[in-house]
Amino acid sequence: MAKKPVKKAVPKKPARRAPSKSGAFIKPGEYCIVRARDAGVHAGEYVSHSGREVALKNSRRLWYWKANDSVSLSGVADAGVSSQSRIAPTVARIVIGDACEIIPCTKAAKDSIVSAPVASAS
Repeated sequence: MAKKPVKKAVPKKPARRAPSKSGAFIKPGEYCIVRARDAGVHAGEYVSHSGREVALKNSRRLWYWKANDSVSLSGVADAGVSSQSRIAPTVARIVIGDACEIIPCTKAAKDSIVSAPVASAS
């Protein structure tokens, strides 16, 4: 009796990564801002993404944002948020299903977002 050939395991493809300012790819753990069509703007540590679904950890929702020295979200990713911004508390993990933009942050922007006070409901 002839033996059946053994199927070889096919390795999984790595998760796609978004381009960063330097032209490289965003690496897991890199702090970034994600703009979503319905879910608003989030900032956190990049985990992965597939299509328009982006996973972040240690993420904060930028409920109302104003850039330190610019008028766009790119300015927030570059210089951080002003004291007029309203930032939600940190959540351990989040998956954003309708992302339309991923922007890597500078260290100054990350520090500004992470240290922003938690906005109250009033």
